Amino acid sequence: MRHCRSARALTALVESAVALAAAVSSGCASGPRAEDGGISTTSSVSVTGTAPAKLGPDCKFGKPVVTGCGGAEVELRSTLAECGLPAEGDLTTEQCNVLCETFPTRGCRVYTRPGAKEKVYCDASNPCLGRLASRGRHPRVSARRAPLHLARAARMEADSVDAFRELASDLAAFGAPVALVRACRRSAQQEARHARSMARLAVRFGGSPPPPRAARAKGFRSLESLALHNEREGVVGEMMGALVAAYQSERASDPKVRGAMKAVAREELEHAALSIRIGAWARAALGPRGARKLDRERARAFNRMLATGPAGPSDCQSELGWPDRAAARALLAAVEPVIL
Repeated sequence: MRHCRSARALTALVESAVALAAAVSSGCASGPRAEDGGISTTSSVSVTGTAPAKLGPDCKFGKPVVTGCGGAEVELRSTLAECGLPAEGDLTTEQCNVLCETFPTRGCRVYTRPGAKEKVYCDASNPCLGRLASRGRHPRVSARRAPLHLARAARMEADSVDAFRELASDLAAFGAPVALVRACRRSAQQEARHARSMARLAVRFGGSPPPPRAARAKGFRSLESLALHNEREGVVGEMMGALVAAYQSERASDPKVRGAMKAVAREELEHAALSIRIGAWARAALGPRGARKLDRERARAFNRMLATGPAGPSDCQSELGWPDRAAARALLAAVEPVIL
């Protein structure tokens, strides 16, 4: 597993990833298969109308657990037959509302891993738009149109300021090198710029920027909890955010969006590289056993993201340049040698 990469070293790889993903989205190339990540996932074609509208009366399931910026998963404690769920295809809106509860989702589907129980994956309505803090939450409102989506993006970028400030404070407390602490503080300043940029775009599209919100980050209980969170939200989540922003900078039909996302992509890539550096330091600090735990967490987060292929709101994919599910998977697959 490779842990030391600079933002400059990642740039060429991201550029080639965007080109590949664009070809996949246009139907000119084949995207990665979910099975390559050891996960079987459903297709992105809705089967609403063939699947039962409601869950079976004997269906038992757990609470949604946020697994990263892409969404949350729900463990099924009953069989698919008992829950009345199809093995393939998207679930109905009513089923998703019950299974995903208050988690803001734009859809859900069943996915399985060899030797594990079936789970339902709830796609975040605004995937990978910012780094969540230790107790951060996804916005509760689904944003399918450009103005609301951009307003939500501004909110999540603003929340990322809080996340990086928390990270800087906790890294200092855990004895991390000063260079990492300073880089986190610089990242917080960059996220503030991203929030302002997204707010301006929201206004351009006829929306309203979100009002300021007080910081809510409480800090991590241990270095291990910080490091595990960094694997999900930092290494995988920030990398996905950088890839999506780079894709938008090339594919958005609106020139203002392309210009804004070019700047965002460059700095989000710096955040991904910083997260890899934090992961390398944490592995050394936690020792071999802790390092193996972080390796497993990164692999799980990456494979989950690859299988689910977080895509943006379908109603504004052209305007904002969001990748579809196949393109999102191609973006991730292209950077797998760096992540794993």
